[in-house]
Amino acid sequence: MNTLPLLLRKLVTSYILTIFIAIYFAIFYLFPIESASYYLEVDFLGWTFIYSIYIFPVLLLYGSPISIIVELIHKKGIFKNRWLYILLHSLFGGFFGIIVVTLDSFLFNWLFILFGAFLALVYAVIDRILYIKIKSKKAIWISLSFPVIILAFMWGGFQFASEPLPPFTAEDAIKFASEGDEMLAKFPQKEGISKVKIDGYHIIQETKAEIIDDDTYIIYFFETWSKNSESDSFSVSYKIDRNSSTLHNSDWNYSRPFEY
Repeated sequence: MNTLPLLLRKLVTSYILTIFIAIYFAIFYLFPIESASYYLEVDFLGWTFIYSIYIFPVLLLYGSPISIIVELIHKKGIFKNRWLYILLHSLFGGFFGIIVVTLDSFLFNWLFILFGAFLALVYAVIDRILYIKIKSKKAIWISLSFPVIILAFMWGGFQFASEPLPPFTAEDAIKFASEGDEMLAKFPQKEGISKVKIDGYHIIQETKAEIIDDDTYIIYFFETWSKNSESDSFSVSYKIDRNSSTLHNSDWNYSRPFEY
């Protein structure tokens, strides 16, 4: 028996089934969509990748060796029925499900065992198709490309279904800049000026927003205070986009002669 084609076929079978299972679980995870559906295509690819990391080693290290043993027995003529070949795969898939649910009682569910048996059956069917169809390098490349094409098609569908992001306004940027900062949270949360008097100090606080690019702002916070002949002023600014806040400039002094 030529070992290399056998191992290559099992590897390709594991690869194909991994992508299909990962796609299924990624879709199962994403639906139903109960909140704003932004970046669905990114979430889809991310979860597909995460599930693949767990699924592929199981298929490669458990499914493939079992399949090789079953195939070797089949080729020795111990049994000749192809359906028995597929059935044995399914039985070992169900056995793996039993092992898993035994190790974790929380997962004890006959559906999990049946699902393992079903996936093993699908593995055997894909393996038989590849055994019959793969006769050239071209056929191998087609087999490798097909799951990627399906994945790309699904990615495009999720991208089409994703809602466009709402506008990122100056007010959003101001809230982002002041979030988590008790001092800045006292400033106007939109462009404007506020005036307060505390312990005889006249305090003026101003918030300004300057747009420098699409969805990117420089947010300025200015403060001046005075009492009799005593006065001072401070300012701090941040560069803000949807996902990050970076200090732009600061001469801020948190030590002030009054407290809010």
